[in-house]
Amino acid sequence: MNRRSFISLLTVAPFVAKAVASAGNDAPEIPDKLIFVNVGFGDTSVLHLGGQVVMIDCYQEPGYGESFMRYLPGRHVDLLLLTHRHFDHYWGIETLLRENVSVTEVWESAYIGDQSPDYVRESKFARDNGTRARYLVEQLRLRGTKVRQVSTAESHREIGGFKLEILHPTSEYLENRQSTLHDNCLVARLSSRDGRVRVLFCGDASLWALDRVYRECHIEPVSVYCSSHHGGLDSIHAPLLAKANPLYSIISSRPGFHPTIPEPEALAVYRRYTRKAVCRTYEQGSIILELGDLVSPDATAASTG
Repeated sequence: MNRRSFISLLTVAPFVAKAVASAGNDAPEIPDKLIFVNVGFGDTSVLHLGGQVVMIDCYQEPGYGESFMRYLPGRHVDLLLLTHRHFDHYWGIETLLRENVSVTEVWESAYIGDQSPDYVRESKFARDNGTRARYLVEQLRLRGTKVRQVSTAESHREIGGFKLEILHPTSEYLENRQSTLHDNCLVARLSSRDGRVRVLFCGDASLWALDRVYRECHIEPVSVYCSSHHGGLDSIHAPLLAKANPLYSIISSRPGFHPTIPEPEALAVYRRYTRKAVCRTYEQGSIILELGDLVSPDATAASTG
């Protein structure tokens, strides 16, 4: 490089650096928000938190709702939490694999009942679900995803300025030979650092599991309560709902898939203890909540609306 070329490079370099910095600043930023996707009957939540993406469960019912892919603009998931091994919570992994979405880490329940002949309450349906779930998670692992089986024994995870913690199951319940997938479904809580935003994810936790959370965990009013078992009456725990006293309750379901989900009696309970709105993805479509929507003063008396 001659002297003239070197001087020219020094003259242009600051402008090139400024242009590159400007281009980086112009890259679209994904604002923090929680998306409860209308995927048909099952559950899929996509959380944009401080530039990171968390998925709670992953399902896509063919021909119903909308694709969760539209909420993954970067085709990357930092953490995928699978509450349990039932098809309406994990089959969407097939979409992640097909669309070459990179997944950094998977958390799933440490319950292994479907793998052991000693567990007496598992049906062939549950065993088949477990086999398929393990296969799909293994495909993610082969692509470089870190896979962890978690319970309350795990320390909480900080992600995007939020704390993610597992409230259920504990190790003692994982060893119960009479328990089922729903008994050992992960129940997770997401909390902002200042505690003003809290979200409770119930998966398909059984009434028994929710009762343990109610009796043994410190539950404060939450911003969002994701209903257990699609709003089914057999999994509604009114005292827990009353204590959580959410701003919003989210029910993911599809009429016609199951004749009694969600039952009118269950909806009445959700309406009684929800302060602002009971949202049903199968009627309203995907529910998108900005963080500003989720901040409120301390909970007041339960709403009767």
